[in-house]
Amino acid sequence: MINPADFVSFKGYFTLAPTIAGENAEGATEVRRFMIPVGEAFKFLSVMEKVKCVFPSAKDKVIKISWTDSDGDDVVIDSDEELAIALYEHKVPNRMSVCKLRIVAREPSDQASTDDQDMQVAEEDVYDPRAIHPGITCDGCEDSVRGYRYKCLVCPDYDLCARCEGEEIHSQHNMVRMASAQGTWSFLLIRQRVRAARRIPQTKT
Repeated sequence: MINPADFVSFKGYFTLAPTIAGENAEGATEVRRFMIPVGEAFKFLSVMEKVKCVFPSAKDKVIKISWTDSDGDDVVIDSDEELAIALYEHKVPNRMSVCKLRIVAREPSDQASTDDQDMQVAEEDVYDPRAIHPGITCDGCEDSVRGYRYKCLVCPDYDLCARCEGEEIHSQHNMVRMASAQGTWSFLLIRQRVRAARRIPQTKT
């Protein structure tokens, strides 16, 4: 017989996010209740695995799990610490409460495509092939850099022009492409890297 005191109770509100092609546009919500043993309930990966078992449509998808706090804000969970905060806010330790989770799943390619499209549109807004990057010299041809500037993400001060980058100079390191010298590029870079850092890694089941 199952002893409820040995489990944490969850209530999941599952939604498939609309795809780039417009599928699943209605985003119908599926609601299910499930339990996880107390020893596993505070482990984020264990909750992720359980979600994929309870909601078969979540398999092979990028999943975002969140909860609504007392201020009405949607708070994302992607670590053990954030999960523990959600559980304690739901007063789960007293075994009398249910932790309500909002679960949104999307195709992995959709997130990547959206990010690429955003970056492409933003670059088109600021890119000028004739523009010079002031004070920047190409470390390949030692000429001034016009149009796209390629900056090494490893070396502290290494830049290439589009021509030298195309010749695969310094190909041992990843480069970031900057479309403008007017400061917009730094915001784009930060946004791109933050989005990449927040993507939830897929867990094979």
